This record gives sequence, structure tokens and C-alpha cells, in this order.
Amino acid sequence: MYGRIAVKLLVVLAVLALLAAPATAAEVFRGSIKEVKDGKLTIAVATSDDTPAEDMMFTVSEDARITLDGKEAKLTDLKAGQKCNVAADQNDQGGWVAKVVTAAAADKPERDR
Repeated sequence: MYGRIAVKLLVVLAVLALLAAPATAAEVFRGSIKEVKDGKLTIAVATSDDTPAEDMMFTVSEDARITLDGKEAKLTDLKAGQKCNVAADQNDQGGWVAKVVTAAAADKPERDR
């Protein structure tokens, strides 16, 4: 009898521990679009003033929210040279999955973005 109670108690504690685990916040990357191809987005991310930009590739999730100049867009609307911010989560394999992509046309003046 005590064995069954102990097992049930362990199951309840395990469920509570999972529910209490904090959700991980997406990391935000800022850069310039280098390539959009096959559901993937590559951007050049500046790491600091003295270090050259580092290329990062993101798999864009099917339900990602994508905007261009403040309007809803598709991944294929994005072009090389546009400035962008990417909010992404790291997957189990260490790759990055974009959840939100906001971009601005490369030819727009900074004050209009």
C-alpha cells in the first residue's frame, strides 16, 4: 500500500517540477540579411566594433511572425542587404529556430524605419 502511495507522490512531484520549470526566453539577434533560401535565413551579426560580422543561419519556423517595414510579410519578401532583428530559440541540436523576424527595406532612411 505504501509503495503505491509513494509512486503516486513521485509522479505528482515530477509533474509539478515540470510545470514550475521556467520557460526559456528567445534570444534576439540584430544584423543584415545575407541570404534567404529554402526556409532558412542567414544574417551577418555584428559582434562588436572591432570584430568582423559573424554569419548566423536560422531555420524559420512555419508559424514565425515576419514583418517588413512594419507590415506582415513572407520569408520570400526579405532580401539581402535589409536590416533585421531575429528572435530565435536554440533547438536540441544547437541550431537556431527563428520565431519572429522584423526587417526594414535597405533603401529606407534610418529615420523612416
